[in-house]
Amino acid sequence: VPNFGIQEFDANWDERVEEVFSTVPVYADGHVTVPLSTGLGVDVDIDAARKHPYVRRMRPTVRRSDGTPWAY
Repeated sequence: VPNFGIQEFDANWDERVEEVFSTVPVYADGHVTVPLSTGLGVDVDIDAARKHPYVRRMRPTVRRSDGTPWAY
Protein backbone atom coordinates (compact mmCIF):
# COMPACT_ATOMS: atom_id res chain seq x y z
CA VAL A 1 0.00 0.00 0.00
CA PRO A 2 1.85 3.16 -1.13
CA ASN A 3 0.19 5.57 1.33
CA PHE A 4 0.66 3.41 4.43
CA GLY A 5 2.56 4.71 7.46
CA ILE A 6 2.72 3.62 11.05
CA GLN A 7 3.81 5.33 14.24
CA GLU A 8 4.10 3.59 17.58
CA PHE A 9 2.81 5.45 20.63
CA ASP A 10 2.83 4.39 24.25
CA ALA A 11 -0.36 5.79 25.78
CA ASN A 12 0.60 4.62 29.27
CA TRP A 13 2.59 7.60 30.55
CA ASP A 14 4.75 7.18 33.59
CA GLU A 15 3.78 9.82 36.17
CA ARG A 16 7.31 11.26 35.89
CA VAL A 17 6.56 12.39 32.32
CA GLU A 18 3.74 14.64 33.47
CA GLU A 19 5.89 15.90 36.34
CA VAL A 20 8.72 16.96 34.01
CA PHE A 21 6.75 18.23 30.98
CA SER A 22 4.03 20.88 31.17
CA THR A 23 1.96 19.26 28.41
CA VAL A 24 1.83 15.75 26.98
CA PRO A 25 -0.04 14.43 23.93
CA VAL A 26 -3.55 13.20 24.75
CA TYR A 27 -4.60 9.76 23.49
CA ALA A 28 -8.33 9.12 23.11
CA ASP A 29 -10.50 7.06 20.75
CA GLY A 30 -7.49 5.83 18.79
CA HIS A 31 -6.15 9.31 18.05
CA VAL A 32 -3.39 11.46 19.52
CA THR A 33 -4.09 15.15 20.04
CA VAL A 34 -0.96 17.25 20.29
CA PRO A 35 -0.67 20.75 21.79
CA LEU A 36 -1.40 23.67 19.45
CA SER A 37 1.34 25.91 20.81
CA THR A 38 4.57 26.77 18.99
CA GLY A 39 7.33 24.18 18.59
CA LEU A 40 6.85 21.03 20.61
CA GLY A 41 4.37 22.88 22.81
CA VAL A 42 5.96 21.86 26.10
CA ASP A 43 7.93 23.47 28.87
CA VAL A 44 10.46 21.37 30.76
CA ASP A 45 10.65 21.59 34.55
CA ILE A 46 14.43 21.27 34.92
CA ASP A 47 14.27 20.73 38.69
CA ALA A 48 11.80 17.86 38.24
CA ALA A 49 13.97 16.40 35.46
CA ARG A 50 17.02 16.44 37.73
CA LYS A 51 15.13 14.25 40.21
CA HIS A 52 14.92 11.55 37.52
CA PRO A 53 18.40 11.14 35.98
CA TYR A 54 18.96 8.94 32.95
CA VAL A 55 19.62 5.29 33.79
CA ARG A 56 21.24 3.24 31.08
CA ARG A 57 19.66 -0.16 30.52
CA MET A 58 20.28 -3.05 28.20
CA ARG A 59 17.59 -3.69 25.65
CA PRO A 60 17.31 -7.37 24.79
CA THR A 61 18.30 -8.04 21.20
CA VAL A 62 18.15 -11.33 19.38
CA ARG A 63 21.61 -11.93 17.91
CA ARG A 64 23.17 -14.39 15.53
CA SER A 65 26.05 -16.59 16.69
CA ASP A 66 28.53 -14.01 15.30
CA GLY A 67 27.00 -11.25 17.48
CA THR A 68 25.23 -9.29 14.74
CA PRO A 69 21.60 -8.30 15.33
CA TRP A 70 18.96 -10.61 13.93
CA ALA A 71 16.79 -8.93 11.29
CA TYR A 72 13.17 -9.22 12.44
